[in-house]
Amino acid sequence: LSREAILDALRARRCYGSTGAKIILDVRVNERMMGEKIADSPNGPVTVDINVSTPQPIKEIVVWRSNVNMFTHTPDGSPNELTLQYVDDNPLAGESYYYVRVILENDEIAWTSPVWFGKE
Repeated sequence: LSREAILDALRARRCYGSTGAKIILDVRVNERMMGEKIADSPNGPVTVDINVSTPQPIKEIVVWRSNVNMFTHTPDGSPNELTLQYVDDNPLAGESYYYVRVILENDEIAWTSPVWFGKE
């Protein structure tokens, strides 16, 4: 966690925001990291892999595609850790982007940087 590495991650948009809770969130879209720009439109299904660890129970996880709610997961048993996958079988042609929002039971929120398709 050097200063240089942190600045590199911020410049590459490989980061996420939260309202203050110490949420650990790793999201990959077609195995690409948060913040990446992919020059081509998706060629086939888009897979969103989500790994989250939180200090409070998870209330909801939402996958967004270009600001449209594509998938909402409300976990059973209020876990503090969760791994799940969403597959978009009908991705948009042209430009689109995917990001994830996590809401905890105490209403703290985290959201990822998007992964863009059709952008250079």
